[in-house]
Amino acid sequence: PESLRKYITHLKYARERLLETYAHLKQHSYNIMNDVWRDSVCDRFMEMLEQKQRDLMRITDDFQYMIDYLTKQLDIAERAAHQNLHA
Repeated sequence: PESLRKYITHLKYARERLLETYAHLKQHSYNIMNDVWRDSVCDRFMEMLEQKQRDLMRITDDFQYMIDYLTKQLDIAERAAHQNLHA
């Protein structure tokens, strides 16, 4: 159960870091476009970020699905370990 618990923690951290990194990148990109420089390359980059946001959401949803699934498996493993202690 301990290894599973650590893995779930890593998945949660990875999911949050992906979301945070994307949000920071997007915000900084908007700031550059609005305050420093804007051209067709910047516009295309922002369009690409918007398109890739859907991919990122799908990935983070998959992470969450795995987190939820493994959490259920962890509950089962912990109950089994607890029962083995009392058997």
